[in-house]
Amino acid sequence: MNTLVPEPEIPSHQGPDAQKVDPDLDVVTMAVKVPETIAHLHYWSVQLTRNAEKEEVLDAFRASSRIALVRTADGLTAINTNKELMADLDRAVRQPI
Repeated sequence: MNTLVPEPEIPSHQGPDAQKVDPDLDVVTMAVKVPETIAHLHYWSVQLTRNAEKEEVLDAFRASSRIALVRTADGLTAINTNKELMADLDRAVRQPI
């Protein structure tokens, strides 16, 4: 498994946490543990309830203040570089020091 360990319980605690931010979110979640101290990883598989164009789906994600789309071509080679990108985009949750 290297450093990624799937959590055995489905749904994970992530869904109810997300529903605190968006109570209308219809979601079932799975989680994976990663060696990370400054962020955490979410992976999504989205099943639509109606037909939609790709750009419509991407626009819905872009409209969220908590989601940023990342491409492999962006050159982010480690989890810390993703964290820095989220901070630059003001998408990171900042913890008080």
